[in-house]
Amino acid sequence: MFESCCTNCFYYILLSLGIYFIGKWIYRRRQQDTFANAKSSPKDVVTVHCFPSSTTIPNPSPFVLKLLTFLRAANIPYEIDNKIPYGPNGKSPWITLNGQIYVDSEVIVNHLSKKYNNNLNEGFKDEELAIARTVRVMLEERWFWCMPLWRFVWPQPPLYKAVFQKKTYDNYKFGQRYKNRAMLNGINQFEKPQVISFMLDDMRAVSKILGDKQFLLGSKPCQDDCAVFGQLAQALWALVDSPYEKFMHNEGSNLKEYCFRMKERFWKDWDASLLH
Repeated sequence: MFESCCTNCFYYILLSLGIYFIGKWIYRRRQQDTFANAKSSPKDVVTVHCFPSSTTIPNPSPFVLKLLTFLRAANIPYEIDNKIPYGPNGKSPWITLNGQIYVDSEVIVNHLSKKYNNNLNEGFKDEELAIARTVRVMLEERWFWCMPLWRFVWPQPPLYKAVFQKKTYDNYKFGQRYKNRAMLNGINQFEKPQVISFMLDDMRAVSKILGDKQFLLGSKPCQDDCAVFGQLAQALWALVDSPYEKFMHNEGSNLKEYCFRMKERFWKDWDASLLH
């Protein structure tokens, strides 16, 4: 009896490993085919490879939303491909353009800004742009971690059902991935209340810098507004019932108003861009 159970367990483990590695092999083949087909992309049209949209926001990745907002702000034609969201560097988004592959949202934005000669930073002083860069880096390198922690490491079932498509976003897989990455980053070494306190302080800092201005540096958006919007929009529309969403509806209401201005300016088709 005992030996039979052990044998069954052994075969079950072998079967599971076989399915896992076959699935991984198929995904890598598809990924390689996508990389190889980059040369067939339409001329001068940016193909953005990324995660699908969600039910509450055009993209639940702040870096994808940043890139898409920039493309709209710079009037650069693009198309979206959700088949292989991870690029050669293992990150999303990545793009193909005229047979070339480009990775990392900030590298992509800077490259496209030069290629299409559309400088959203024109007219701003170096000191102002330094402030915008500081805000962007703080949000992308530190505040960002509040999202995967709230979504996947400290899972909230109502949030998950309201925002994500179960077949696309595997809660357990993402949870393990981001838990490990957050530990390496250092932020997950703190207790949950302390992490939330850190992130709310970051939002307060951005709120004070924004003040009563329409956009980060004044009456028109700069390039880094695309990144700031990409991050803060997640708190407003894709972190349901989180302390960060509540902050934007109360103490940080100017951040909420800022997000609505960016949405109105660049995402008039917001509702049509959601997952239905």
